[in-house]
Amino acid sequence: MGRSAPDFTLPTLSGKPVSLGSLRGKVVILDFFATWCGPCRASMPGVENLAKQYSGQGVELIALNQGESATKVRSFLSSVGISPRVALDAQAGVGERYGVSGIPHLVMIDRQGIVRVAQSGLPQDSKRYLEPHLQKLLAQ
Repeated sequence: MGRSAPDFTLPTLSGKPVSLGSLRGKVVILDFFATWCGPCRASMPGVENLAKQYSGQGVELIALNQGESATKVRSFLSSVGISPRVALDAQAGVGERYGVSGIPHLVMIDRQGIVRVAQSGLPQDSKRYLEPHLQKLLAQ
């Protein structure tokens, strides 16, 4: 934490690439996940709801799938009932650059592009757990 967030450009499920650098000036939440991860399934809806609640204040969520096919990810999202912007980290290289050793792994990046929160494993009520961190970043 406290270091510059490594930039990346990855394809998304929609086909349009997403670049972290293009989001400078916003608070960015990166949610690293895989479809086989039970805790990811439990925490992702809360993370997505939190990001939606604060999107009007400049919060962006990117869910980064670690090494799975677009077809598998689409099926997973449908079964969980969520629709975040998903970037496909096919070789998990971005995850490696962010020090992801277990999932779910969540990173919050401030408006200046500095990593301020990095958390492996999230409680099922991830929204309640993460909201104070997000409010602090938005107040800066």
